[in-house]
Amino acid sequence: MLKKFVKSLFLFIGISSLVLGFIGIFLPVLPTTPFILLAAYCFAKSSERFHNYIMQHKLFGKMVSDFYEKRIIPVKTKIIALTLMWATLLLSVIFFMPYIWVKWVVIGIGVAVTAYLLSFRSK
Repeated sequence: MLKKFVKSLFLFIGISSLVLGFIGIFLPVLPTTPFILLAAYCFAKSSERFHNYIMQHKLFGKMVSDFYEKRIIPVKTKIIALTLMWATLLLSVIFFMPYIWVKWVVIGIGVAVTAYLLSFRSK
């Protein structure tokens, strides 16, 4: 019973992530790549059919397979992701966060995410 619930939960999160990833194609403030990668992971845990779909998708398939099989993120993807992340992060810190400790926490998270992204090999 629990195993079936967990599988259904992964499927729900995967479908939700895939939808958010598709929306992110058209909305520049919503990142596409993390949602697609999350969807692929969730589908690997829940649905062979959906996992095969995303791995063979003409737009996302190569990116997902490169990431999961070779641990590669293209340079262009890294540059776009980091530029958008830091632009959004800095605007938020400068204009919308009143407490200095929150600003430092957000900047610390930004540094951690940057280090994580840069730790992957590039194409």
